[in-house]
This record gives sequence, C-alpha cells and structure tokens, in this order.
Amino acid sequence: LVKEEESLLSVAVAGFDDPETKRLVVRATTTTPFVREVIAHELTHALDDQWFDLNRPQLDNTDDESGFGFSGLVEGNARRIEEAYVASMTPAEQVQATTEQAELIAQHPEIFDLPPILLALAQAPYDEGSLFVQELLDSGGQAQLDSAFAMPPITSEQILDAARYVNGEGPVAVPAPAADGTASNVGTLGALVLREVLFDSLPSGAQVDRAITGWGGDSYVTWIDGAGRSCLRDTIVGDTTGDTNELVQAITEWGADHNAVIDAPGEGPATFTVCG
Repeated sequence: LVKEEESLLSVAVAGFDDPETKRLVVRATTTTPFVREVIAHELTHALDDQWFDLNRPQLDNTDDESGFGFSGLVEGNARRIEEAYVASMTPAEQVQATTEQAELIAQHPEIFDLPPILLALAQAPYDEGSLFVQELLDSGGQAQLDSAFAMPPITSEQILDAARYVNGEGPVAVPAPAADGTASNVGTLGALVLREVLFDSLPSGAQVDRAITGWGGDSYVTWIDGAGRSCLRDTIVGDTTGDTNELVQAITEWGADHNAVIDAPGEGPATFTVCG
C-alpha cells in the first residue's frame, strides 16, 4: 500500500508549496499553460500562508479528521483560484492545459491499476474542498472564508456539508472499541471514507447518501489476528436513533459482501468488525 501511495504521488503531484521552508516547487522547465495553472494554485497556498500560517504540524498525525478538514479548506481555496485563472486563459490555452495534463497521465498508465480508494481520497481535498469553500463564500462571503482558516473544519462531514461547519456541528464523541489482539492503530473513518466504502457494495447512491448524511461520529481500532489478517473494528453512531439505524442497515448490506460482523443493540452506538 505504501508503494502504491508513493506511485500515485509521483504522478499526481505537479507542484507544491512548503509552508515550513517557504519553497514553492513546480515540476516543469517552461511556463506552459498547464504549468501556469499549477503555479496559480501553489501561489494561492503561498498567499494564504502569509495571511493565515499554513504550517500546522500538529495536524499531520491526528487520530481524528482535523487534518483532512484543514486540507479540504486549503486545497479547496487553491483549486477555486486555479479554476478562476484557467477561466481567464484564452480558449486555445485552456485546450493546451487540458491536453498537457492528459499527456502527463498517459505517460503513467500504472495509475489506473491503483486501488480506486487511493485515487478518491487523494482527490477529495480538492474536489470536495472547492465546493466547501464556495459554499462558505456564498453564505458568508470572504470574511467567513477567512475565519475558517482561524478555526478550520474538523470532520469530513463538515467538508461535505458546509452548513454543518457553519452551524458548529462537530462529531459525536465515540469511545474506541477494543481490539482482539495488539492494537496497531486507532482513529476515525469519518463520513467520507464510509461513503467510499459503502459505494463498493450498495446498489443505490441515494441509499449511501442517506446513510452518510446521518453520520454522527465513529472510532476504530485495527490489529493483526492470529491468521495474519488485518482486522478493523469501528464503533459508529448517527445524529439520531433513526440515523444510526440507517447507517447500520447500509453497513449490514456492505458487510454481507465482506464477511463483516455487525453488533447493533437497537439504540446507541453500533459496531462492525471486518478482517481481510
């Protein structure tokens, strides 16, 4: 998995701005339309860093989703400006930028053999983040967007639904379940990961959306069992009892394809366990 992640990053990263060293790096030798598009994105990071300090190492290895929430805000804002810059190009330059990007991807067909979940999670801060940023601007203008850099979103649910961020709806605290062995990791799956997981088996996107809309909070633990399998146990709760039941129903249908064991008491948090 680590090698696959490295392979993805080697192709997907066309540039970056390092808020710690203050270096802006772009993979290019000439300033073509696509390269200028990348530079516009990275210069937005540099400007945001000057105003809001994007160097926040405390978010790098958290057990919650605060790191993703901040990435969604930062990358979403840079994507917004990048798209505005592309819109200012001539039609010919826009075509050239799109062609350059397609040619870059075509040089690395191995990217299409990577697990789809890696591609989805790599793109989420940009795709979902830009929608989140636009919703903030639409509802509260630049002042609201600026204030988000001081108090960033802390869950993927807030990124997926900006109204939850604006209304201050944070996650429900859920105690981490116990592992059947030596715990190797604890954390939060969150609304985004659960959405991608459920899409793997459920036939209806509407059912997935209904289930994820009711996500309240979750907490997982992982371990290696006696057979050498990777195991995950997640305790999850919805915003209401009805929301929890919808989540349980969706996870139960997914679990039928993945030999998951569901423990749902009928009210309160439910737990599912899966090894593979």
